[in-house]
Formats: sequence, C-alpha cells, structure tokens
Amino acid sequence: TFLGDADGFETGLDYPFAQGQSNSLLVSKDGSTFVTSWNLGSTVDPEDGTEVGADSRPLIYATLGSSGAFDVYDIFSNTWSTAPTDYGNNVKQGGALVWDGELGASADIFGLRGDDKTTFKRYFAGTDAWFVRDTTPNNIKWGGALTRIGDVIYALRGDDQQSFYTYTNAGNNWVAAANTGFTMKEGASLTTDGTYVYALRGDNAKEFRRYNPATNTWSARASTPANVKNGGALVYVAPYI
Repeated sequence: TFLGDADGFETGLDYPFAQGQSNSLLVSKDGSTFVTSWNLGSTVDPEDGTEVGADSRPLIYATLGSSGAFDVYDIFSNTWSTAPTDYGNNVKQGGALVWDGELGASADIFGLRGDDKTTFKRYFAGTDAWFVRDTTPNNIKWGGALTRIGDVIYALRGDDQQSFYTYTNAGNNWVAAANTGFTMKEGASLTTDGTYVYALRGDNAKEFRRYNPATNTWSARASTPANVKNGGALVYVAPYI
C-alpha cells in the first residue's frame, strides 16, 4: 500500500503518481481496506472510499509439509489462519504450489503432493475445495517444482531425473517437454519472467538454465556463485531473478 495525500503525492517521498509506470494506482491509508483510485493521465477526480471485499484481499497460501495442512496468510491483517479444507494427503519432499493468476473467488491454486507420488490437485477459491486432477507422468520427489506462464503449468520431476512436464487445466493433461539437460534434485526450483522458465539444478551444484516454451529447448545461463542444495528457491521481480 501507499500513503498518499489528496494531490496524489506519496507521503515522505514526494512521488507524483502521474509519472508512475502503470495505468492506475490504488492508495490505502495506513493499510486499511479503503482505497483511493487514481486513473493516471485522467482529469477525473479520484473516487474515495472504495472497499476491498474479503474475497479480493491479498492472500498467501501455504502447505505446511509432512501433513495435508493448508494455511492462509492475510497481508492486510498480518495473520495466519487454517484454510477451510486441507490438501487431503501428506505433502512432503517435492511438494509445490502455483497460482493461476486469477483473483478472488475465481482463483485456482495447483499443488503437487511430492512424497514419491504422482498426486496433483487443484484448489478452487470459490468453493474452498481441492479437486483431484490428472496424475503426473512419473513420481515427484526431491526437486519437484512448479511455475506458470499463461494457461500452461510447468513442472520438474526432481528425484535425480531430467524430466520436465507441462500441464493445461482446460485439457487436464500432462505432456512431457524437453529434458532439462541435467538431473534435478534437492534445491531444484523454477520461476518465470512471463516469457521463459528458469531453473536451478540444486543437488549441490551451480547449474542454472533457461527454457524457451516457443522452441521447447533449454539453454545454459550463468552459474550461481555458490552450490545450491536443500532450500534452494527462485522468484522473479522485474528485472531480476
């Protein structure tokens, strides 16, 4: 959230919203659920007092590992709570989650069970329920990971294997994609910049690679400064990984 005055300047930083790099900004006073909306470049006065409903509040979901526990973190209130339904199976090594990009009650979260199993499920926020989806082509273990570009989900098998898969919810099916070119184990992880998929090998190694969905090919990128083991992870915040 931003702290902003009626003239559209961020408190303390003297930043004019009119020079922002997006079409609009929402400004919340002290992190409350009431926000002011600016349409950049418009002469229309801001509309004050719009309330963010409970189904559109920013939330973070987490599986807790070694169980089916599924918890929710509310960014506004800085609180954790237990989701209405758990995963339904123990989530262990290789377990992973990915979000489909939709908001509120339309959001889907997809989850790998890991634990040397092929279980893959979809959580629909609109009904607070998990649904079994197509099983992965092989068991997922240490190094299992997920990421998404558009309607396609990408997954690492892990388990000291090179296998890499794609999944589409519309067709509810997994397809084998090009192998990563090296075995993936503990510490392997995925992220995306929206065009390419990036992967750490893990397994106490420095290898880092990029996958091009348009050509179904992997290419080597600069190695990490140190070896990556258990706990290795990736995230993309433009322009960095």
